Amino acid sequence: MVNKIVKMSNCGLCTNSETWKNDIANTPKLRTYKLLKENLQSEQYLYNIKTTAYRSTIFKIRSGTLPINIETGRWRNIPLDQRLCNMCDGGYVTCVMAAM
Repeated sequence: MVNKIVKMSNCGLCTNSETWKNDIANTPKLRTYKLLKENLQSEQYLYNIKTTAYRSTIFKIRSGTLPINIETGRWRNIPLDQRLCNMCDGGYVTCVMAAM
């Protein structure tokens, strides 16, 4: 699995770092990804975390597919300020850090 990801990241389609940064700059889906990813290269967790379930969860966090309100609300076209955290009673907009 890891080798497949590395091969995909080195496929030549995404070799220009500036183009990559511009492409993700205004994409709401990649809100968290932009906070965590600075360089166009394979991430160390792909090699260091051996448990598939853990790697999968980290990937979901990074790619905006973890089923928490900030993401599921985006899927349902719910305005950002209405995607409230269902893990607390504070009435705050959910974020990935709170979910972790």
